[in-house]
Amino acid sequence: MGIRFTRIVPFAAAAMAALVLAACGAGNSSQPAQTQMAQPRVKQVGTKASDYANEVQQLYVAYFGRPADPTGLANFESQLLALGAPVDIGDLAADYATDPALATLIDSFGLSSESQTLYGNGTAAQFVSAIFTNVLGRQPAGDFWTNAVASGATSKGDAALSIMAGAYANQSQQAQDDVDLINNRLAVAAAFTNEVSLLNAVSSYAGSSAASAARQLLAQVGATTSPSALTQQIVTAVEGLISAAAQAYAGNFCGTVVGTFSGTADVTLTSSGSGSFSVTGTAYVGGEAIPIQGTTKPPALNVELVCTTGVCGSVSGTVTATSITGTYSIPGLASGNISLSRSCQ
Repeated sequence: MGIRFTRIVPFAAAAMAALVLAACGAGNSSQPAQTQMAQPRVKQVGTKASDYANEVQQLYVAYFGRPADPTGLANFESQLLALGAPVDIGDLAADYATDPALATLIDSFGLSSESQTLYGNGTAAQFVSAIFTNVLGRQPAGDFWTNAVASGATSKGDAALSIMAGAYANQSQQAQDDVDLINNRLAVAAAFTNEVSLLNAVSSYAGSSAASAARQLLAQVGATTSPSALTQQIVTAVEGLISAAAQAYAGNFCGTVVGTFSGTADVTLTSSGSGSFSVTGTAYVGGEAIPIQGTTKPPALNVELVCTTGVCGSVSGTVTATSITGTYSIPGLASGNISLSRSCQ
């Protein structure tokens, strides 16, 4: 099934797993439950990038509270495969302490600006409380994780992963409810990421506003939620991202053209659906008014220049919500830079 079995989990790692049996704060105590010595077991390692799809979603949900974007999903799947990482989140959490390369990868989530913004820079108690709210939809029942973070036994980069892994390791009723919630959110997250790809909305699922919208969708999912019941909500949410992106890019831009021929230009971007925009405008260069026309998908800009004899050149560049920058080229005649801003209404 694409999974290979490798080295035996050492007793040290098994003991670490025992420490997190109450790590999710289940029951009336946050202290580890008394357990028998866990038996060593075979660790599962992926043989292809897609074997890590669920694990990447776990990292995104744990550290960012949102589904993975398609580009990020593919990127981190490949990195985990290259590192020979385990596909089980409990093994991943255990290997954090013994595999520096893997720890660096996980820290790229936990110490990122997005995760720090989500969880804040407050006290250990506030930090742990924020993680529990995001990952498990509740508050911790005790101070196990607060003490672990405060003492440095668990780093801030590792905390969200370990807390999620702790829920899977615990056998209490509360932990089972936590796992149901996590798994339901992972199912919705996977469907959301897939829908972003299907609707060609990769460029629309970017930035803090898009992340917040995706985060709000997952926050609606609980332990008893049926992920399949949210199919239309997922589609609507992704369509909303496309619409929001259209509003951000659509509008009028004007500015300067500098090069062989210098002048000015006016351009209008109009949403045409699915993240595409029609581009219309005019470049006034070399004593001639040259139409600009075509379609583009921000942040890219690739449109045509139309001279009296037909298509005679192109404009290539980058579009943001406030500017258009790039180059123009009329082969055999002129070339230069174009710089427009949303200053013309």
